[in-house]
Amino acid sequence: METKNNAVNFPIYGNAISEQNVGMQTEYRRAVIYCRVSSEKQVIEGNGLDSQEIRCLKRAESLGLIVAKVFREEGVSGGLLERPKMKELISFLDANKPEKFVVVFDDLKRFARDVAVHLRLRAELTAKRHARLECLNFNFEDSPIGRAVETIMAATAQLEREQNAEQVKNKMKARLDMGYWPFNPPPGLKNEKNAALGKILIPNEPIAGIIKLAIEKYRDYELNTLEEVREFLTARYHAASVNLTPSISSVQRLLNDPLYCGYIAYARWGIPLKKAKHEGFITYATFRAVQEKMAKSAHKFLRKDYNNDFPLRSALLCSQCQQPMTGSFSKGRHGKLYPYYWCKTKGCPLKGKSVAKGEVEGKLESLLSELTPQREVLDLACAILKDVWQDRERLVGENKKLIQRELDEIKTRIQNLVDHVAGTSNQSIAKEFEMKIEALQNRRAELEAQLSEGDGLKEEWQEAYDRVMDYVRTPLNQWNSPDYAQKRVLLNVYFGGKLVYDKIAGLQTPEMPLFIRVISQKHANESDLVETGGIEPPSSDEANEPSTGVV
Repeated sequence: METKNNAVNFPIYGNAISEQNVGMQTEYRRAVIYCRVSSEKQVIEGNGLDSQEIRCLKRAESLGLIVAKVFREEGVSGGLLERPKMKELISFLDANKPEKFVVVFDDLKRFARDVAVHLRLRAELTAKRHARLECLNFNFEDSPIGRAVETIMAATAQLEREQNAEQVKNKMKARLDMGYWPFNPPPGLKNEKNAALGKILIPNEPIAGIIKLAIEKYRDYELNTLEEVREFLTARYHAASVNLTPSISSVQRLLNDPLYCGYIAYARWGIPLKKAKHEGFITYATFRAVQEKMAKSAHKFLRKDYNNDFPLRSALLCSQCQQPMTGSFSKGRHGKLYPYYWCKTKGCPLKGKSVAKGEVEGKLESLLSELTPQREVLDLACAILKDVWQDRERLVGENKKLIQRELDEIKTRIQNLVDHVAGTSNQSIAKEFEMKIEALQNRRAELEAQLSEGDGLKEEWQEAYDRVMDYVRTPLNQWNSPDYAQKRVLLNVYFGGKLVYDKIAGLQTPEMPLFIRVISQKHANESDLVETGGIEPPSSDEANEPSTGVV
């Protein structure tokens, strides 16, 4: 909005222009308007910035000023000095020197809500750039009393901001205590308004389904590094037209987030892991399995160049240094490329020594052919594993009863301690009671988590069992699959993801899981198989210890 191009006549209550300064009035013909709201809600609803702008335009018009530009600060706190639109305003003044402007704003709180920030901005605008400030609810006066009142008003605005922040924090902490997530939800979850419960997290499809699949594939060793998870998510997001580009750090947060399994924790405010009010889309057992896998593989180097050309890269260990070998192509005399695996570890006697890819992988295929189980042995193994699982299910049910009994006892003890705290005036005794209450609450969260571990476990076990048995029945077919992930799973199921190669002795395999060793026999009986107890990959110690057998 522009007004007629005439000089401004400031009233003395506006900028305290005295009669002796009347000659300066002609310097100020144009104005800039600054509007600000601190919350996204005000930005979306549009009931803050628009009304501020209208009032400021009317004030500028009444003063006979031409409005050169309007700066609208959206969702930025007044306690910050570095604000995008305020920086643009200052840059605008610098670009239009030596012309002088009047800066118009609706309320002193819109200008700043921190004393130090207020004084700094005032100096930047008035002392350095000779702008004049025009506020609709405050009169700037260049006098001792005027400056004192201005400082008091700025301090009051700061106090209100800090009190509001404290109230918001207390409300959010109370929501956390009750099991609700009061912050922005992570990818795959969104807030839904509930008449009785307020905002509660629910799955946000299709992102939730993609994240669920990625987490379960990581749990099942189909994806083994953060980079592989990131690439899987990126491909699935793109296929589903989801505009998200995950980073390695975001993948790490995703795998560590208990919200996805229906639990909540916020260590910064002392909120321990506890059951949340919302339902997760993965089980707590899956969450725990992922945490354990991440703890074991935290030291592993994460590669970006996994590919089908060198499927044994990082799984093939040098016989001398026991470090992963790499793979690459070497150019021959006529430009033909030849694939090799070679050791790249500094200081290793075999550094740079290569072995043909076909030689290593050929010996692996021979080994897998020998490990293909007999049909009758595999059928017997399947029957016994299902019996073992049923026994485990019965034990889980009995264990749940014991956990529930302990939970009931803990709840009673917590209530008794709370009553003791309320009835004592001795601060040291009260503090001791509070420490005991916190310890009991942590134990309660652990037990509640254990209680939920069995939920959906049968379905998960059946799915995992079917997946593993597919690899066990036809290992060579899985290895020859064009799917790189299938090859990696096979290496984990049979060899714990590690193989040792020696240029002289050849391919040496680590101690394989007992289940694989037994079913690979030409003949086996029930007594051989009953000792397996499951189909776990070997421990890290076992995986790194080569056997004496040579292929």
